[in-house]
Amino acid sequence: MSEVEVLPELKQIIGAMLFAAKAPLSLGEMRRILQQTGEVNGGPYKEFASLKEPDIAAAVQQLGVDLIQARVGVHVSEIATGFRLNNDSGCGPWLRILLDKGRAQRLSKPALETLAIIAYRQPVTRGEIEGVRGVQVDAIIRNLMEMQLIKIVGRSELPGRPWLFGTTQKFLESFGLKDMEDLPSIQELRRIQTEQEEREIAAAAERVAAESQAQIDLNEKPAAESNAAGAETAEIQKSEEAVMGVGREDIDRDYEGEREEDFEEEEAEEEKEEAETEEVEEAEEKETKDEEDEDVEKDEDDEEYSDDDFEDDSEDEEDEELEDEEIAEELKEEFGDDEDEEEESEDEESESEDEEDDDDEDDGKSDKSKASKKADGGRTKKK
Repeated sequence: MSEVEVLPELKQIIGAMLFAAKAPLSLGEMRRILQQTGEVNGGPYKEFASLKEPDIAAAVQQLGVDLIQARVGVHVSEIATGFRLNNDSGCGPWLRILLDKGRAQRLSKPALETLAIIAYRQPVTRGEIEGVRGVQVDAIIRNLMEMQLIKIVGRSELPGRPWLFGTTQKFLESFGLKDMEDLPSIQELRRIQTEQEEREIAAAAERVAAESQAQIDLNEKPAAESNAAGAETAEIQKSEEAVMGVGREDIDRDYEGEREEDFEEEEAEEEKEEAETEEVEEAEEKETKDEEDEDVEKDEDDEEYSDDDFEDDSEDEEDEELEDEEIAEELKEEFGDDEDEEEESEDEESESEDEEDDDDEDDGKSDKSKASKKADGGRTKKK
């Protein structure tokens, strides 16, 4: 087996170079590597050294098609005037865990707006950016420069000579652009926005339709179940009627016989109850009559006893009245003399008081006469 037969194909060589390169490789760099390899190793390696850039570009394109068809998790991308291997976006979560990158870094909406203004209007000053956005962008520009997405490209001729900002090659690599001409135009952005809005409207309409259909199915399900249940009930009723119709006459006859026996038993029970009721009533009447007779005898005994008591009471009252009269006569005899003596002493006291009153009146008259005489004597002296 010769060495020529074991040499890899050009697309394999290019794939290995893209895999090992730390930065995107251009067609010129690939051709230079092939030429240097032929010069160093000679022999069959010189065959690849004579290849032109179109041959290398065709091999790169074929490599990209093979990788897509093989679905090996990587593909060839042309960015920033070069080519490199990128992993498929669907494999990103596993690679972030593998490389311990944590959460994917994302730009905020204000940062994206500022970056878009710089990309479409570069070189541009900070004042022009703020004039478009209407807010200050100092902090956002500083963050974008730290992420190496923008850089200072010069100074403006305006007064104060402010800094001019532009995008970097890392910006092209991060967004998968070959050069700035690959940026979508305003018309294309509007078309993309319109398509996105239409897709959102269609998705919303599909969601509403699905919800409506689900509601309809939910409403129809109980109706179908009720119809099925009704059909089953009807079949059960028919089967029951068929079964019951086989021996209906015998059943009716047996039922009538049972009813007659029950009727006779009920009549016998009623007669027995009536007899017991009559016996109870007769016993109650007898007890009532005996009680009435006892009450009458008791009332007669009470009347006789009350008459005897009344006579005894009247005799006692007469005895008490006689005793009271005798006590009153004795008291009168004892205290009668004392009362006469008291009356006589009272008469004597009243007479002595009358005499004293007469003496007092005479003394008063004499005093008044003396006073009148003195008054007359005084009047004569004054005259």
